[in-house]
Amino acid sequence: MSISSVSSATSNVSYGTNGANQLAQLQKQLASLQKQLQEIAQSKDDAKTKQQETTQIQAQIQQVETQIEQIQAQQNSTSTGQSQSQSLGQKMTSANTGGNNASGASGISILV
Repeated sequence: MSISSVSSATSNVSYGTNGANQLAQLQKQLASLQKQLQEIAQSKDDAKTKQQETTQIQAQIQQVETQIEQIQAQQNSTSTGQSQSQSLGQKMTSANTGGNNASGASGISILV
């Protein structure tokens, strides 16, 4: 049984605007690796060979899972940052446009 290596294909994942595409690609690779694990378990290879191949595939699975987690964390932090920014912008707009104040339209109240 031959083991295809995906570590080189997944080690240089960047976090650009194509994060969703990279995430989908990594999930496909993960499914492929899991399938290979099943094939190893069902193979007629000796126990030592099976163990070596299983160990290699499990290491690759761990790498892919780590990269998936990193992309998801990046996407979550990006969307959280955007939500917080939008919320802050709405609050500032509301503060600047609401109520009568002594300074006019600047949104700063001056108490005398």
